[in-house]
Amino acid sequence: MKFAVQHGIGDPGWRPEILEPANVTSWARAVEESGWSGIAFTDHPAPSSKWVRGGGEGSSDLFSSLAYCAAVTRDVKLMTWVLVLPYRNPFVTAHQIATVDRLSGGRLMLGLGTGYLRGEFRAIGADFDGRLARFDEAFEILRTGWTTDEVVRRGPFFDAPGNMLQPRPAQTPHPPLWIHGNSRWGSSGRLVTVTDG
Repeated sequence: MKFAVQHGIGDPGWRPEILEPANVTSWARAVEESGWSGIAFTDHPAPSSKWVRGGGEGSSDLFSSLAYCAAVTRDVKLMTWVLVLPYRNPFVTAHQIATVDRLSGGRLMLGLGTGYLRGEFRAIGADFDGRLARFDEAFEILRTGWTTDEVVRRGPFFDAPGNMLQPRPAQTPHPPLWIHGNSRWGSSGRLVTVTDG
C-alpha cells in the first residue's frame, strides 16, 4: 500500500510562511526521506471567502508547487489532488502537465475532478452547470493529444483543426490518471483509475 501526503496549505489554519522556499524544501525532503510515496497539492485558485472562513482549505498553484518540489527531491511522486479540469483550457493544461512530468523525470500523478464550488467557478469565469461536459471533452483532448501526433477535434467547447500537444509527458502513454467527480469517467464518491492500452 502506498500513501501520499498533501501539503499543509490544505489545512484551513495555514499561514503564509508555510510557502517560504526553505519551508517547502524542508517539508518535501522530509516527506521523501520518511518513505511517503507522494506529495500532493490541491486546486483552489479563487475560493469564496465564505467557504474559506467556513473551514475551506487554502492552496497554491499546483504546477508551480509540484515543479518546485520536483527540483528539491529525487524520487517521491508528485500528485495533483485534485486538478479541476473544467477551470482550464485543456491544451494549456496538457502543456503544463507534460512539462512538469518531463522536468520531474516522470514522477507526476494526476488526480482529476469536476469541481464543486459554484462561487469559484463564477470568479474564474468557468461554467458551473456545464462542468461535467467540459470535463469529458477536456479529458478526451488530453488523452488524444498525448497518444497521437495531433488533435483534430470540433467539440462544443474546444476547436482544434490540427494541433499538437508539446512536450509529450515523460511517462507513456501519459501520467497515471485518477478520476474523481461526476462525469462519464468518474462518479461521486469513488475513484476511478484510467489506463490506456
